[in-house]
Amino acid sequence: DSEDDTSNFVQTNPMMERIRLTLHEQLLQTRDRVKLELIEQEQTLKEWKRSREDAGIELYGNQQLVSRLQSSLKSVDQRYEIVSEERVDGQNKVLKAKKMYAEKAKRADELR
Repeated sequence: DSEDDTSNFVQTNPMMERIRLTLHEQLLQTRDRVKLELIEQEQTLKEWKRSREDAGIELYGNQQLVSRLQSSLKSVDQRYEIVSEERVDGQNKVLKAKKMYAEKAKRADELR
């Protein structure tokens, strides 16, 4: 019975109606603020996802570049080894030729 009286008082009292309206307005404002915050956070999340995706794409491109550069480096290293071996062979041939020339020159001097 006292609950009915209290409920009746709240419903019929003009002061309580103002309080109810004020609370209702506060709830609506809070709801609107939370909705706006949610929209902003969703937008931020989309931007982070886009940024992460862009970083992934850039990373993939850089990995492909590194792979090509490694292949190129391997090719250059192999070519360097070949050229180095050819240079050493050439130097050895020059030394042999000089030695043979020196021996032939010595024999020629001896024959004179």
